[in-house]
Amino acid sequence: MLPSTMPPSPSRLIFQPSAPAYYSDLAAIESRSNPTAWSASQLLHTLSQYQNLTGFIDNTPVAFVIYRSILNEAEIIHLVCDKKHQGNGYASQLLRELFRRLPSTIPKHPALHCYLEVRAGNKVAQNLYQQLGFQVVGTRKAYYQNRENALIMKKIITHINPQPNSQPNSQPNSQPNSQPNSQPNSQPNSQPNSQPNSQPNSQANLAPIIGADDDTYHDTHHESPTH
Repeated sequence: MLPSTMPPSPSRLIFQPSAPAYYSDLAAIESRSNPTAWSASQLLHTLSQYQNLTGFIDNTPVAFVIYRSILNEAEIIHLVCDKKHQGNGYASQLLRELFRRLPSTIPKHPALHCYLEVRAGNKVAQNLYQQLGFQVVGTRKAYYQNRENALIMKKIITHINPQPNSQPNSQPNSQPNSQPNSQPNSQPNSQPNSQPNSQPNSQANLAPIIGADDDTYHDTHHESPTH
């Protein structure tokens, strides 16, 4: 019998917050996957201030999102999919898992409003967000360093008694030096001061996307796509 020529199916992600022991891995993903990458110090500071959710394959991070939530609002601050793993839909899987988890953080509210920002010229990222239920609700003029406008997008997440996560809910094995579900300070500050190129005076102080990927394109979270 001839060997199968079918390509291997994408590996299954395990979703957990990254402990500090993994922050250097996330910084490496940022550096190689984002054409306008944050510096390691900026990223590490942001990770220490906000919440994150990370997708792991075989104990290795492949995509991560940094976010914050307070009362009935949440905002996506940064999203990156490792360049080596783009094209498998990992970023969209990660966001869907985040949306599944967020309602449990606000049990007294009927719905949660999730915000993000994206460059006006980043059509691929906008299409991905629209597929995930986001709608454009505003514009920030000349928001980025190159004077490009930012679109503010919003998604309403309602309480629907989320089903148990189909993904394994334990941190990958061989966790280096840290407990799996220890998070960086999860209490959101009033403003994300560490965010590059962002203005502090708005309801949704988010970075746009470049590493978010669907099954055909991969873009992370804050500049126009270049690959």
